[in-house]
Amino acid sequence: MDALLKSDIFFFITGIAVIVIASAILVALIYVVRILADLRAVSKRLSDGSRFIAEDIDALRRAVKEEGMRLRHFFDFSRRVYTKSRTHRALRRNSKKNSV
Repeated sequence: MDALLKSDIFFFITGIAVIVIASAILVALIYVVRILADLRAVSKRLSDGSRFIAEDIDALRRAVKEEGMRLRHFFDFSRRVYTKSRTHRALRRNSKKNSV
């Protein structure tokens, strides 16, 4: 009789442990499913964003091809202005050294 009582207690405790562990696994799976759904939404937004960026880059590329000469003139102008400002700064520094 003592062995039968011990086995009943063992099966009762084991049954409760199985229920608790199964509940914990179920809760964890629910969180994993939610996280995966969020990841799917984020990856969709990234995919849409990358498509828009690719379209913008294509438009920029077309614009550069069409208006490349204008950009070249702009960069040449910028380079000339930068060179002149460096030359003026160097001349000012040299004139200050010579005057002191």
